[in-house]
Amino acid sequence: MKAKKIIAAFVSALSLGTFAAASIAAIPMTASAESGKSNGFTYETFGGYTTITGYSGTATNITIPEYIAGKKVNAIGDDFLMDNNNVKSVTISKNIEKVGNNFCRNSTSLTKVDVKNGTKTIGSTFCCNTVNLTNVTLPYTLEEMADSCFLYCDLETDKTKDPKRLSTLYFYDPNGNRSTNDSTSRMKRIGIQSFWGTDWERQNKNLMIGQFLYRCVNLNNVTGFDSSTGKLTMSTFDGRCIQYVGYGAFQNKTQIKSVDMSPVLYVDSYAFKNCSNLQYIYNPNAIQDIGIDAFDGTKWYRNNGNIYITLGQVLYKFKGSGNCDLRGYSSITSISENAFNGSALTSIDLGNVNTFGRNAFSNISGSGLSSIKKYGNELDVYSPTFFTDHLAAFINTKYAVNRSEAKAKQIYSQLGLQWRPSAPTLSYKLNAIKKLYLYASQNWDYMFTPGNQEVEGALLTNKGVCASFALAYAYLLKNCGVNAQVVHGKAHAWNMVEYAPGQWAHIDITTAVCGRYNNFDLVNFHRRFLITDDQACITAGDPTYYWEPSDTKNMRVYNIYSATTRRTYKYGFGDINNDGNVNTSDLTRLDNYIKGTVSLTAVQKYHADLNLDGTVNRTDYNILKNKLN
Repeated sequence: MKAKKIIAAFVSALSLGTFAAASIAAIPMTASAESGKSNGFTYETFGGYTTITGYSGTATNITIPEYIAGKKVNAIGDDFLMDNNNVKSVTISKNIEKVGNNFCRNSTSLTKVDVKNGTKTIGSTFCCNTVNLTNVTLPYTLEEMADSCFLYCDLETDKTKDPKRLSTLYFYDPNGNRSTNDSTSRMKRIGIQSFWGTDWERQNKNLMIGQFLYRCVNLNNVTGFDSSTGKLTMSTFDGRCIQYVGYGAFQNKTQIKSVDMSPVLYVDSYAFKNCSNLQYIYNPNAIQDIGIDAFDGTKWYRNNGNIYITLGQVLYKFKGSGNCDLRGYSSITSISENAFNGSALTSIDLGNVNTFGRNAFSNISGSGLSSIKKYGNELDVYSPTFFTDHLAAFINTKYAVNRSEAKAKQIYSQLGLQWRPSAPTLSYKLNAIKKLYLYASQNWDYMFTPGNQEVEGALLTNKGVCASFALAYAYLLKNCGVNAQVVHGKAHAWNMVEYAPGQWAHIDITTAVCGRYNNFDLVNFHRRFLITDDQACITAGDPTYYWEPSDTKNMRVYNIYSATTRRTYKYGFGDINNDGNVNTSDLTRLDNYIKGTVSLTAVQKYHADLNLDGTVNRTDYNILKNKLN
């Protein structure tokens, strides 16, 4: 589904792997918003945070400005030059901190990308499939590249074979000088597949950016590796002091027998996986984070029979069952991804732990993790926000399930609804759909947060992206007796709801949440409430808002309910006379109902309640009249 640029700063960025590529993360929200256009660039401003969302000009060489309309540019939104076949070079001005997903993906004419100092993060598929690049310069300030940034860009290393291709990466130093020297780079993480399918990755040398080791290609004659003893020393590896070890960097290097980790702060997923002869790890004290299965398949892990397997400040794996009490391990401040995967953990005291890898407590067997404490106190006693601040680590645990049920029951009590009623009436279901829609639109904020693509994101933190909103809305509907589904098309998610027997319609919570910030009028605020497959939107005539039919193959339905009967009924919100359209006939019918000369069915009344206040009156008539005018 094509997302309109007016909410580009809000549209979901569904992650493509290890990194949650949130190009405009943590946008401060306010009740006011501003959009505009200048020199071909469109932009959005929310609470002083300005995002450039697109370019519609005709220039072939463009510079994304540091200031637009007098406002400091903070970020570049998703899909900025995606599929553009006109622009040949693009420069990102200094001090623009974030670059979104798909920045210039599939831009076949683009040959040059120049990112000035100040940018700290770039989103996934940054230049993916931009096959004619000959010149890329990155800032020394860049700290994170998300997944697949240069995937399938033919970064050719042999100019004699293909002189048009990019032979190397260039970097700026702190003074703004451009060279191949990356010694000042601040790179901390590079996502999976960032250079896959490129000759830059396939070249026969070790690939490093600053103190980040992307991939060890060859251990032969490398300083820092003693082939006679099999000892690897990270402080002198190939002439660098390595602090960050990338995804799969040493995977399957069987000649490694021991590693001195002295300077290492971060070890990414699978970094030493299946280094089958690796038995000893020295000086890991500085390590603060470890990715999934970073040491699985090594002798060190196979021979480590301890219940608590730790490295540096990280609990890497837990092999026990029942209770885990970390109060006696004061040096452990972090828990790695999937650390408790498959264990029979039932309770834990986190002690000094304050950081977690995503899904740290996933797939716990047995009765599940139901008690989480810190220094002997339940989390709510220790801190009312600790659990939600670190939600991504606890998703799908029994503790999270119990919290979700308690929050749902609290919402139902507030709205006069019931938890899993035995025989909900049609009137009850209609009210539940409406009340929960209004609750979500008035209480939820669009913001990238841990767990933002899960039910718990919106439900427990009141924050999330479209996937979390849709899942949480469906969860609330399902547990109060309303059949609902979650659907998503191209980078967006919404709901389909059975609002009457056999009658389905689309509802988009994200539009309502974002509409609140943009001060939409009531009809625009509810523009995607009970939309049929055949309706473009509640306010017709805007081609940028539309539904793809619900049976198109690029949508999928999550396993909340069966997808076999998901076709929507032809009558939608605002269609009072049930003819499949919203027009003056509906206005006449509504006027006659208010005058008392005609009657409406329960569903027709539902369609006529345009301000969702539970009554059909002259206010609704005026809203519909204004819409039609």
